[in-house]
Amino acid sequence: MFKKTKTASSFLKWIIEEGALQVEDNVFFADRVFFAHGLATWCIIQRKTGKINQEQVDRFVRLIRRFIKKEVDLYWRDGIINMRYNTSKEKENESHSLET
Repeated sequence: MFKKTKTASSFLKWIIEEGALQVEDNVFFADRVFFAHGLATWCIIQRKTGKINQEQVDRFVRLIRRFIKKEVDLYWRDGIINMRYNTSKEKENESHSLET
């Protein structure tokens, strides 16, 4: 139990540092946190079961950071995480699939 709480606390701290959590009065806005948390949890499980290696985890963490900063959009399709660029610097409407 302590380990899960510590992991959740670390994730929340990281989310706040990345600026993904906004507060207005007593209302918290975290529109991308739920998905980011789900993807981070999936990565941890995949790593613990040996389905992905540490390099892949690092790649997903960088991707989650870009998602939180609204540089990319992420979505699941048929069990595969997909990415679509969300900035004018990247090609319009380009998307990629990230298979493990």
